[in-house]
Amino acid sequence: MATSAKMSFNYYQNGKYGTLPGNPSGGSDMSQDMHLKMSKKIAQLTKVIYALNTKNDEHESVIQTLKEQHEEQIQQLLSETRDKILTYKKNIDEETDYADRVTKLEATITEFERHKIDALHKFEVYKKQAEDREMRLKKEHSQKYVALSQEVLVAKKNFEEQLSKFELWRSQVDMEKEKALEDLKKAHEKEVDEIRHFHRNQNDDWLNECAKIEDKYKDEVERLRTTCETLTSEKQKYVDEYDNKLQKAQAFYEKELEALRNSKDSSVSGLMQTMQEEKEKMKKDFAAQQAEMKKQVDSLVSQLSLREEEVEKYHKQLRQLQDSAKDKDATSAGLYQQLQEAKVEASDALTKLKELQSELVAVNERCKEQAQDLLAKSNTIGQLEGTNLQKTQKITQLEEEIRKLKDRLSWLESERRTLESQKNSLNSEQNAQLKALERSLEDLSIEKQTMVTRLEKEVQSWRDKHDSREKELMDRNTTEVEQLQRSHKDALERERQRALTEMNQANQNFNRKYEEEIEKLNAEKAKMMSEFERTKSELSTKLSAAEAEVKRLDRIIQEHESGLGSASTTIANLKEASHRLQVELEKARDEVRTHKNNAATLKVDLDKLRSLHENKMKEAKSELKNKLDQLSHDLENKWSETLKTQCAKLKQELTQQKEDEKKAALQQLSRLKDEEIKASKKGWENIVNDLQKQITDLKSNLSMAESNTADEIDKIRREAEQEREELERKISNLSEEYTKKIAIMEQSHNQEIEKTIQQKTLEIQDLEKSLQGRHMEEMQHHLTAHKAALESVKSEAQRAHQSQMEEEKVKHSQDLENLKQDMNNQHASYVEELTYSHESQLESARLELERAVEISKQRDQDHAAQVEELQSEIGQREQHIKNLQEEIRSLQSSIERLMSEIDKKGQEIIKIRNDANLQLRKKEEVLTKRHQHDLDCVKSDFKRESEDMVTEFTEAQNILTDKISELQILLEEAEERYNNRESRTEDLELIEQLRNAIQEREQRMKTLIDEKRYYQLELVNRETNFNKVFNTNQNVGVINPLAKKPKKGERSSAPAKQSSQPNLNSSHRLDPLPHSPLHAENLNPTKPLPLPAFTKKFVK
Repeated sequence: MATSAKMSFNYYQNGKYGTLPGNPSGGSDMSQDMHLKMSKKIAQLTKVIYALNTKNDEHESVIQTLKEQHEEQIQQLLSETRDKILTYKKNIDEETDYADRVTKLEATITEFERHKIDALHKFEVYKKQAEDREMRLKKEHSQKYVALSQEVLVAKKNFEEQLSKFELWRSQVDMEKEKALEDLKKAHEKEVDEIRHFHRNQNDDWLNECAKIEDKYKDEVERLRTTCETLTSEKQKYVDEYDNKLQKAQAFYEKELEALRNSKDSSVSGLMQTMQEEKEKMKKDFAAQQAEMKKQVDSLVSQLSLREEEVEKYHKQLRQLQDSAKDKDATSAGLYQQLQEAKVEASDALTKLKELQSELVAVNERCKEQAQDLLAKSNTIGQLEGTNLQKTQKITQLEEEIRKLKDRLSWLESERRTLESQKNSLNSEQNAQLKALERSLEDLSIEKQTMVTRLEKEVQSWRDKHDSREKELMDRNTTEVEQLQRSHKDALERERQRALTEMNQANQNFNRKYEEEIEKLNAEKAKMMSEFERTKSELSTKLSAAEAEVKRLDRIIQEHESGLGSASTTIANLKEASHRLQVELEKARDEVRTHKNNAATLKVDLDKLRSLHENKMKEAKSELKNKLDQLSHDLENKWSETLKTQCAKLKQELTQQKEDEKKAALQQLSRLKDEEIKASKKGWENIVNDLQKQITDLKSNLSMAESNTADEIDKIRREAEQEREELERKISNLSEEYTKKIAIMEQSHNQEIEKTIQQKTLEIQDLEKSLQGRHMEEMQHHLTAHKAALESVKSEAQRAHQSQMEEEKVKHSQDLENLKQDMNNQHASYVEELTYSHESQLESARLELERAVEISKQRDQDHAAQVEELQSEIGQREQHIKNLQEEIRSLQSSIERLMSEIDKKGQEIIKIRNDANLQLRKKEEVLTKRHQHDLDCVKSDFKRESEDMVTEFTEAQNILTDKISELQILLEEAEERYNNRESRTEDLELIEQLRNAIQEREQRMKTLIDEKRYYQLELVNRETNFNKVFNTNQNVGVINPLAKKPKKGERSSAPAKQSSQPNLNSSHRLDPLPHSPLHAENLNPTKPLPLPAFTKKFVK
């Protein structure tokens, strides 16, 4: 083609125009210029066709790769779309779950409102009950006080008559108490049995109702077995929880009843015991005080002796120090310096003690302040004790004790009556509590029934919702199934087309394989026949040779049998060899037979294979059809199964959500009930604790008064010890003039005591003023009780002191004899106490122990020396004892004077008792007023707290409703946002990228298809009609510049298109090239052109 074009072009350049072939229809019209232009265009077209022919294969390979890439990308897009669809389904499921949760929250809110109304109703009932109880308590309290006032007056008169009746009454009370306790136990057991029977009947009723419901709804039970199982499990849980709660409540109320019973018994017995214990304590305290006073006197005597011994020591030291200082001030200064040196030595050991003492200073100061109060009172007590010593008659004391016992018994009877009234009130309260418990049980049973009805309603509502949900899902599933069926049909059609193509290819492959197998089998048959013949010939030769050898061996054997006896072994060997050869012959014959049989079987197998091949071809066709049908059926089954599984999953999720929500709601209800019960329990416990606190406060006040008295006694002891130290110092200073100035020392000592008393009284007054200014509020509450206690203590102390003084007179003579022994023992105990205290205080400081041990050793040595000196000075002390006896006689004379004063004080004590009784009545009135005030405060606090609770509850409810409305609004907004949400930038970018890629691929495909069409149509120049280019009959793909272009409105009978592009729908379409990869059956169903029978003719 290219050579012809070049030749024609050169010919036109050379001016040889006449030889070119022309178009007979229009040869006269055309000029040479037109021929030149046409020839140039033809040359250009030939070059293009040549280039296209060279690049055609490349374009086809590129098209195939693009097709493969396009298919891969389509599959990727399909997988991505499936993933996205799954994600969207998950999001839709989550939205449905949120909607279900919202509905559940609404249901829980309604239930919460109902519970709220019930709680408010119960709270109002409880208010009324509390108010009624308070009114009853007020009435009972007023009646008690009136009865007490009357009973006290009557008891004073009828006390002697009731002493005999008291024991009988006590036995009767014990019997009645035991009977009442047994009756209460029996009643409680009956109530517990009734409650259990009631719950069992309820459980039986529930079982009967469940059986009826199962009979009615067997079909629904089969569908909703899972829900029924969950409900039964929840029911068992509720029953267990209810039983546990009942057991807890029973245990709690049993404990409360036992506590109340114990409190009754303990209150009665406790009051008796406390009164007796108080008696014994007071007696013991006064006995201890007397013993302590005796000990103090003895210790003072012993200390005087010790101090006298120390004085003599100091005399010796003073004699040694007379050169330095003769005056008493000098001696005291020297002793003070020595003490300072000793303190400096012991300061290292006592640093820690000072720190502890600094902490105890504040406590000691407070104790001192109270001790000063007691000192002023102790003076009066001392005066009364001095007067009581003269009373030797015990009849008066017994009469006073009898009066006290009568008063005490009257008071106990009044308390007994109060306890009986309290017992009745407690019984009434217990009955009310039992009734309240019965009501609460009934309320719980009613609540259980309501809960069951609510659960049934919820189940029905959930069933309705579930049915509606199933309908919606079914509608969605039907739409999705229809879409999937459509897509499935399209996929089936595609797969059928692919399967047909694969069938054709498989048929061709099977035919090829069949022919190849037949050829192989024929070749194998020929080989087997040739091998069979070879083996047959070889075996025949082997048989002939073996037979010849056998004959030869037989001959040899016959020859050697006569003369050779040793040849038996060889004969045996030969026989074995012959036997082996025979076996081999038989094997060879068997092999020949098997080969023959194999050949026959191979022939039969060939026939069978032919028939099988034909059958398999038929079966393959049928199997392909069946497979296609099965594929369609399987796909439908898979989609249906997937839909079923999804529906089942949704149902399971819905049931699980229902169960979770039910559990949560029930847990909330149980929590609310528990909280209500706990709140009520806390209220009652707080009331009980308040009452107990009041009781404990009163007891603590009494114990504080007792402890204060004990502390005051301790303070008195400490002050006495301080006074002893001062006396010792004075004795050390006045030791030289002791024999001359004993009377003067006694006077000075008495003066100092009076001065100290006056100072203490002044300090007490100042402290009382300061304390009254600081603690008026506290003292107003405690003064009355404290004064009454002090007065009673005073009276009892006076009596005890009188008895103690009489005993002291008897024991004084014995004590004087035992003074010597006591002095030694006290000295040793004093040394031991000093060492023990010293060691215990210095354990924390290990480094300072050595110094303290040395000091203690030195002191022990000093004390040992003192003991030796004391033994020598005992005789001197006996004289001092005689002097003390004379002083005792003078004291007895003073005691006789004081006896007259005691008589006067006895009359004053009677007046004080009457005043104490009046004060007690006043105190009772004050306590009643205080109790009423406390009750009013409690009522006001209760009302205030209840109103606060109601307001808080309403506020919480309003807040919850607002939150719920806000959540609903937020959910609706979220749903609207989700429905109207904007697509993500990533998704938009991916979509745009995919669209751009698809558009680019489509453009490339279009360009390739256009190029393919163009190249196919341009290949026309390779055909034999090259010389017919300028014919009147138009050929596709050939330019005709002389043809007239039709106008827009004209319609000619000629063909519409006159362009270089092919008209694929025209009848003049050329056949494709032979053996070209473009003209495959899959891509182009047209048949290829046959090979040309002649060569192309080119223009020369």
